[in-house]
Amino acid sequence: MGQFLDVRGGTIEYSAPEVLGHNGAGFGLPADLWALGAVLFLMLTGEPLIQVENPRSPDEVVRQMLRQEAREKVCGPRYVRLRLQAVSMRIPLPALDLLESLLARDPEKRMTAAEALRHPFVQGEGCARPLGAQ
Repeated sequence: MGQFLDVRGGTIEYSAPEVLGHNGAGFGLPADLWALGAVLFLMLTGEPLIQVENPRSPDEVVRQMLRQEAREKVCGPRYVRLRLQAVSMRIPLPALDLLESLLARDPEKRMTAAEALRHPFVQGEGCARPLGAQ
């Protein structure tokens, strides 16, 4: 426990800011919780959290361009917040709260796995549509 990988891997669209960025934090449990948030976003909305062009190319230059595009979106101060705002009327409020907690940019402020398991949305509470939704 408490160990971090320092090799790059995984899918760009599910990578946490600390994995894509240059702050040296690397992989760890907080990065896994970010990935969980990205998967949950996809499950709730039918859309990927991070939308990048994904041509089928083994070309390293293309992969680096995609990584840079994803890095700018995930590590930037507004992209994820704007994505959450865009879907906020389509998903239950407790689900939105869970997503916001899992997708916190700062890994120190990100929800832990234990906290996620205790979250009202995971516990089955508040699955109704938010007020004002159609």
